[in-house]
Amino acid sequence: AFRQNGENMDILNEAKKNFDYMVRIRRHMHEYPENSGVEYETVKYIASELDALGIEYVVVPEGGIIGQIHGGKPGKTVLLRADMDALPIKESKTNLTKEKVCISKNDGVSHACGHDAHTAMLLAEAKILNKNKEDLNGNIVLLFERGEEAGGNIRNLLPYAVETMKLKIDTCMATHVKWDVPTGTISAEPGAVFSGAYGFIIKLHG
Repeated sequence: AFRQNGENMDILNEAKKNFDYMVRIRRHMHEYPENSGVEYETVKYIASELDALGIEYVVVPEGGIIGQIHGGKPGKTVLLRADMDALPIKESKTNLTKEKVCISKNDGVSHACGHDAHTAMLLAEAKILNKNKEDLNGNIVLLFERGEEAGGNIRNLLPYAVETMKLKIDTCMATHVKWDVPTGTISAEPGAVFSGAYGFIIKLHG
């Protein structure tokens, strides 16, 4: 929670102030998408933005980026997550009504699942939280995930956070753009909305 001069900070107003920042990030990523497993320039771009914000981070091999913001007051540690990879889908220059403002410049690859928006939102969150970190109760872990579409890179990212960095995370939060929710609306739904599928083998000896 944020309290400035004894009053709660208007987070929505802070987000609106960073609208142009989010648009810039999203459009750059949308124009230069990279498929799962080859997000090399995307990682460099996100790292450059974190450098500009003065936020510490590590690049996890074959995993993604883990950043940290240390609050000025004691509290819990919250992990905020976004994915960064695109899909092997050729993008149309138009949507249902008109020509798009920007489209992919990498032929046959596009951010058809909104990961460009997810990263833009998380970087804006990081910018706001870092700017006000002295008033922050607790710490923030920023997790930018590679290879979400292929489903493999998280196996490198999470163990690195827990085993190598020794991060103790109290809770995790993520978001996803949704085609059937009107612009300006947030949908909070019950159940395992962000669950993933993982295979395992059971051997029975009788």
